[in-house]
Amino acid sequence: MDDILSCIFTHLSLGNIKSCLLTSKQFHRVASDNSHWRDLIYMTTDILPNTCKTRYKQYYILSNFLSRKTQRTINHCIDSANLHLLGKHLTYLPKEIHILTNLKNINLEKNLLSSLPNSFVSLTNLQTLTLNINRFVEFPVEIFSLTNLQFLELDNNQLSILPSNVSSLTNLRLFSLDDNKLRLLPIEITFLTNLHTLCLHDNILESLPYEITSLQHLTIDIDKTQKKFMNNIPKNIKHMFCYNPCRS
Repeated sequence: MDDILSCIFTHLSLGNIKSCLLTSKQFHRVASDNSHWRDLIYMTTDILPNTCKTRYKQYYILSNFLSRKTQRTINHCIDSANLHLLGKHLTYLPKEIHILTNLKNINLEKNLLSSLPNSFVSLTNLQTLTLNINRFVEFPVEIFSLTNLQFLELDNNQLSILPSNVSSLTNLRLFSLDDNKLRLLPIEITFLTNLHTLCLHDNILESLPYEITSLQHLTIDIDKTQKKFMNNIPKNIKHMFCYNPCRS
């Protein structure tokens, strides 16, 4: 046990926060009933520079959160490009999620989320974000900072408005908004020049912006049973429709 504690102190002194945390977790397993040793570890973080101390606390908070929800090791969560928290009954994400800067793919489907933390904007390497079957009533504006996103899914929520800021997501290839409460789309959606598939099944759409025809590679996945909508659509847009799942 002394060897493990010595290793923790070494990592702390070098500012190697992740190694310190992993070793600290190993120590807690060995000495889980000895509060004196645990307190000594926490006290040691107080001698670190503030940046290191903050980083250590962030890793510790996030590792505890993720281990409760996924039973995965912190090493996997920090180093992996993928984070899957599907069906974990999450009502929130910890603000410390911003330290997972390597993430490229996040799946948060089938949870109870209604918002994202402000720190989510730091995950600028994200390429795929899945938020299907949650409780979003308003579009999470933090997403607009994730300009490398290529695949975004928000099916089965309660969205009624798509903000004009959507124009910032210029790398989107797939944008799925099935099963929401959308009536209109902003004209700014026509700035998504890389968009190939737009999924709009089971909304209450009244029309689409005429300018959407400028997106030459776009296929719109739509429900043709929406009679009012179909009657209001110009013929030169209808050729873009697909009436069956057409994701790509």
